[in-house]
Amino acid sequence: MNEIYVVVELQKNNGQLAYIINTSTNKAQANYQFHYSAAFAAISEIEKHSVTLINGDNNPLGRAIYPHTDITTNKLYIVIEVQASEEQINYLASTYSTEQEAYHEFYRVASAAAISSVPKHLVFLLDEDGYSVDYTMFEHSSEE
Repeated sequence: MNEIYVVVELQKNNGQLAYIINTSTNKAQANYQFHYSAAFAAISEIEKHSVTLINGDNNPLGRAIYPHTDITTNKLYIVIEVQASEEQINYLASTYSTEQEAYHEFYRVASAAAISSVPKHLVFLLDEDGYSVDYTMFEHSSEE
């Protein structure tokens, strides 16, 4: 299976965390999306804006963080589930206001991914800056 790339754009405003996620198996396309999003984030008026490019092995390939006016101290979190087959890549994401809530969802999703029939399953737990808090991956063959 091809390498998977995930671009995560996080926007923290008024104590809420919004996200835009793009997935690709094309590294050039993923790099383009990362740099395009980072350029926008640099001039946005959102309190805190971060963009992260991660590969399917949870290696950060790029990160841009712009804390324009963010003065809050509470961290927000996002759990991202990526499901990949030869034909397509799908994702689901949810945001959380505490690390405990985020970990609860992370382990709930990871337990389902462990027995999934999807060929490749990735679960990321990131903080509002796009830094990895936790990660797991499952690869299932058709023989299992």
